[in-house]
Amino acid sequence: MNDQTLIAALNDSKKNVETALLTDVRHFLSAVESVSQAAMEEAVPAEMMQVFTDEQWSALLFEMQPGTTLFSSEYDIAGLHQNWIETGDLVLPHKSDQYHWLLFQDREGLIVRMLNLDEYRAIEMAIGGRSFSEIAAALWPELEAENAHHKMTEMLLVWLQDGLVIDAGVPLPADAEFEQEPIKG
Repeated sequence: MNDQTLIAALNDSKKNVETALLTDVRHFLSAVESVSQAAMEEAVPAEMMQVFTDEQWSALLFEMQPGTTLFSSEYDIAGLHQNWIETGDLVLPHKSDQYHWLLFQDREGLIVRMLNLDEYRAIEMAIGGRSFSEIAAALWPELEAENAHHKMTEMLLVWLQDGLVIDAGVPLPADAEFEQEPIKG
């Protein structure tokens, strides 16, 4: 089954498909298409975190892989899509709390990863040009800066391991060398 047949199945469904659900499915499929067509760039290696000074950490800015997209819905659209692709069964999700996803390309292809609200907001702020320190302070204003930075560092490590970050906005030392796998092209 493919994405076009999913829309057709929703339109032809004898089930009462809510307009909001149909709209969200269309937006999700459009995002999947855009991300799938984006060219992947060389990612920043996780090992680079070791070479930054405290000043550089505060100033880190994040450029994400081309096509990186955030998506939210009151329906589990990603689950509906995955079930449709894998089984061809149309199982309509119920309206629920807000779901958040990150869509991006990695070496294996399209990745759709569910996010908690903090990570969704952090990526949203990073894409919007906010620095490491600004994001940490906005997400955890009740914490001391050091503790907020620690939580943000844990999140950043996941982004780096995923190959999501292509630039950290801080020049690396000239002698910094990291092994990287070539991008499949």
